[in-house]
Amino acid sequence: MYCISINRTLPWLDWINNGLIQVDLSFNHFLPGVLPPRDVQYFLAIEQLILQDVNLVGPIPTEIGTLTTLELLYLNDNIKLVGTVPSEVGLLTKLRALNINNTQLQGTLPNTLCIWASQGKINITVDCGMIDCGCLNGNVTR
Repeated sequence: MYCISINRTLPWLDWINNGLIQVDLSFNHFLPGVLPPRDVQYFLAIEQLILQDVNLVGPIPTEIGTLTTLELLYLNDNIKLVGTVPSEVGLLTKLRALNINNTQLQGTLPNTLCIWASQGKINITVDCGMIDCGCLNGNVTR
């Protein structure tokens, strides 16, 4: 297993393999793009997926729920990321940190995330003006 951190623009994830445990593409301002559901297959062993401020557009794919080894998910500062937080995020039982602040995501958090936050199992950073954070009872970073 190995980690990679990239600080320059690269073609989308054609070169990633299943041995990768960390992807940090933060601050790479790709052309506006989506995280295609078909690309989720490249992250099956991933523990940290950091896509902060990479110009993501559209919704979080429901296939995110197949990333069962994921511990950290940062999608913050993608101001064109829209829709709701898919309930499939609640399948990520190893998830310890979720940052979806400064996006256009809205609605409510999956109930599983609320339970984990109340148990101190996950740190969630979210814009409570866009997403209903009431279930977090103060267990939220804003």
